[in-house]
Amino acid sequence: MEKSEVILVTMAALGEIHEFTPTKIQKLIFIIDREAKLNEQNKFNFIADSYGPFDMELHDELKALQAQGLLRIKPFKTFRTYSLTEKGMERGVEIAKTLTEEKKKYLHDICDWVAAADISNLTRSVFNLYPEMAVNWVFNK
Repeated sequence: MEKSEVILVTMAALGEIHEFTPTKIQKLIFIIDREAKLNEQNKFNFIADSYGPFDMELHDELKALQAQGLLRIKPFKTFRTYSLTEKGMERGVEIAKTLTEEKKKYLHDICDWVAAADISNLTRSVFNLYPEMAVNWVFNK
């Protein structure tokens, strides 16, 4: 599965269009990349950044999906939000048809948890599971 497909199928997992902040989309795709085993040959390259796992290529993939009309990037206060377009949702649902029911449920559950979590609890949970991602955390200093 291509990285762009991982993003689409993950964001479509809720079954509805949802807006994700930059921090949440980075952490969501990090967890899926590490745990769901959707793209073993083409994994993301997350590093420990100031606010947790970060991959610049994910940012580039999101911009490419926007250029294809599959993703909406909307300015919000001091950052952006990311959400699928209708076309992006349709493509994500199509990709999901290739997954087992177990994988689809896992994607839904993680996506639902990330969408509902506050940033502080989400960050601490990721750091508890992956302490190596906390080494550069701005609040450790």
